Amino acid sequence: MTDNQMPRRARGEDHPRAKLTDAQVRQMRDDYEIHHMTMRAIASKYEVSWHTVRHILRYERRAFTQPPALPHE
Repeated sequence: MTDNQMPRRARGEDHPRAKLTDAQVRQMRDDYEIHHMTMRAIASKYEVSWHTVRHILRYERRAFTQPPALPHE
C-alpha cells in the first residue's frame, strides 16, 4: 500500500460488528425467495430486526454477498 491509499474497510462478515455471516445472508435470501418466508419470520429466525432483513433482501445492505454460482452442466 502506498502512502496516499486509505486502508480497506472491513465488509460483510469481516466487519467487527457483523451479526450475520455471508452464508446466513444467502440463506435469508433463499428463505424469502424460494421458501416464501415473511420478513418478520426471517428476522425472528436470525434474531435481527425486520428492518435489517428488508435492507438485506433489497440488496441495500450486503449487496456484494451474491448467491454461489450454479455449476455448468
